[in-house]
Amino acid sequence: MPTGEHRTETSRVGTRPAPATGTPAKKPSGKRLDIQGLRAIAVGVVVLNHLLDWPHGGFVGVDVFFVISGYLITGRLLRTAGTKSVGQYFYTFYKLRARRILPAGLLVIGLTIVAAQLVFGGVRAHNVLVDGGWAAIFLANWHFASAGTNYFEAGDGESPLQHYWSLSVEEQFYVVWPVLVLLAVILLQRRFAAHGLSDRTRDLTVGAMAVVLSLAGFAYSLHQTAAEPTAAYFSTLSRSWELGAGAALACFLPHVRKIPRGWAEVLSVAGVAIIAVAVFITPSTNGFPGPWAAPAVLGSALVIAAGSIGTAHVRNVLLTNRASTFLGDISYSVYLVHFPLVVIMGVLLPQDDLFRWLAVLGGTVGLSTLIFYFVEEPFRDFRTGIHPDLRNKFFYGAAPVLMAMCLTVPILVRPIPPGVDSKTFLALGEAQAEVDRKLANGDDSSTVQLQSALLDSVQATSWPNDLDPAIGDAPRADRIAPVFPSSCNEVDEALTPEQCTSGADDAEHSAVLIGDSITMWLATAFEDLHASGDPLVDDWQVTDLGTSGCSFSSNVSQVRGFSRADRAGCQSRVSDALDYIEQTQPDLVLMTINLRKDKRIPFVTSTLKALSADSKVVFVMPPPMTGNPAECYTSLSEPADCATTVQKDWKKYRAKMRDELPEFGGTVLDTKDLFCIAEQCPAFVATTPTKADGLHPLASYVDYMQGAFSELIDKRGTLDLS
Repeated sequence: MPTGEHRTETSRVGTRPAPATGTPAKKPSGKRLDIQGLRAIAVGVVVLNHLLDWPHGGFVGVDVFFVISGYLITGRLLRTAGTKSVGQYFYTFYKLRARRILPAGLLVIGLTIVAAQLVFGGVRAHNVLVDGGWAAIFLANWHFASAGTNYFEAGDGESPLQHYWSLSVEEQFYVVWPVLVLLAVILLQRRFAAHGLSDRTRDLTVGAMAVVLSLAGFAYSLHQTAAEPTAAYFSTLSRSWELGAGAALACFLPHVRKIPRGWAEVLSVAGVAIIAVAVFITPSTNGFPGPWAAPAVLGSALVIAAGSIGTAHVRNVLLTNRASTFLGDISYSVYLVHFPLVVIMGVLLPQDDLFRWLAVLGGTVGLSTLIFYFVEEPFRDFRTGIHPDLRNKFFYGAAPVLMAMCLTVPILVRPIPPGVDSKTFLALGEAQAEVDRKLANGDDSSTVQLQSALLDSVQATSWPNDLDPAIGDAPRADRIAPVFPSSCNEVDEALTPEQCTSGADDAEHSAVLIGDSITMWLATAFEDLHASGDPLVDDWQVTDLGTSGCSFSSNVSQVRGFSRADRAGCQSRVSDALDYIEQTQPDLVLMTINLRKDKRIPFVTSTLKALSADSKVVFVMPPPMTGNPAECYTSLSEPADCATTVQKDWKKYRAKMRDELPEFGGTVLDTKDLFCIAEQCPAFVATTPTKADGLHPLASYVDYMQGAFSELIDKRGTLDLS
């Protein structure tokens, strides 16, 4: 987070050269141009990573900011600790922090909340309001860590304020670190009261404290990253060593300055090169922040150290050119502004769209420039008011116009997406004719009624006013599976088959559902059939043994994005489910998981093959994906924005399963026609939304298509044991 002080060291090292003779001299800014350039690199890779998902390790720019911040803030603390009263020390520090952080930070929070209410729908708009509250009190990191560890909250749409987590980490660090620095200096002053405390002793002692705390923080980061990766990413404790590294560098600055001048440019270039490598090799899933943040931290420290050597002016043009230093100047505003634009423009414009990229980049630069000159600079120094550069008419007239053009022109000139292509148009026409023919012949089956409703929904041009449930009105977990207790599918809960079973205890036949969270809609469907007295399931008892987030793999290394404890939970529940199947020998095993990658298919087939010796096995294809309603349903969207065409990968996976399962007597149950028609999958049918998050069917929709589901499994002979 680029929140370190702009006015850095006052030495000549790396600062902008004085004007030529005869030019009125301005007061030196004291800015280290190499640090401003380092900020530019950091914020640049962060923006590109969020906008383009490239470079894939661009998020390490935040770690660069942490090092810069620790270095600059600690330098200020060392200069003031022990020279002022305790009250003045804290008042001066936090007054400067507040002026630096709050005006722009709170402004962007407010603007984002307003934009979210205008653009987003349902619970997502409310969530942004809540996120803004946590961000405003600098606790966003713990708030998002909590949400990130909850499997079901992950599908409610990305928060445009999620990036405020890093600002929260910094401010929490600076609640503690100034106190430790002051305590250390006070104790040293008492220890050396007779002879006076030297700067060297002070700096070495505080530096040693920073090193010890950083090493402890790094060790904790390694531990927490392995045990709780999501919590580690957002944790102040897991990130403290990065700020501590910058703090230690500030303390050892006198020793750094003794390094021969000839090393300055070598270290600067080496530091930038290490950061560049880190940007491209740092993994986004495992080992972050401990240990994979270390290269970015090391590279940043080298760049800062290089600019502090002697009085040499580091000629690293990548850092000290006018464009880099200007981007470094406005980097705080760029960081604040870019992510809300990325998220909100992602709703208004297609994800992989050049015009969206232009709108985000142009809007970010234009809005950040205005915030920097009209908000950051005036509040940083009340005495000077509006930045002198604003007297230039450009900033009064051209900059706002330029920003507005960057935001709106890409939207206005973007080619209007074509309507339904001719192939889809013909397919919908054929489907409509087939449905009309069946209805004319007196076929009023649930399947035909559903097909008719699907056709109407695919061709709808506006959202129904009476969607029930309204998108986002209830927690996603409640909307997906209200039938059984949540413990039936939670990874950290013991397997309890007796609580997760529908049907009579004395039923003649038994079936079990295995897989991930997608099993929940099947459990709901069978419970609905039992509750309605459908004769098809009279003699059946069905037990749900699925586990949310677990791919039903015996190899826990295949389970990504979960803590060590959750992976162990996956392994335990899978083992217990297989043991239960072995003990009860059910007549039917129904398996369904999200086939996101080809590598899952071999385990699915091998598992079903092993189970086929004692039970009939059926793989239930997961429903084709639709748009995540939490993201695509807005006040400005149309039904087509959430509808999708059946994906090629989904068809490929279906074909593979159909090829492999018959080899050992297994079959595939294709549920596509319950959600799609003519290869088009709408986000709602009649007045009922189909999905909670693009993948998991809503319980209310499962209720709606209950009759068609019964007819499907009857037609396919799913429950036929002959």
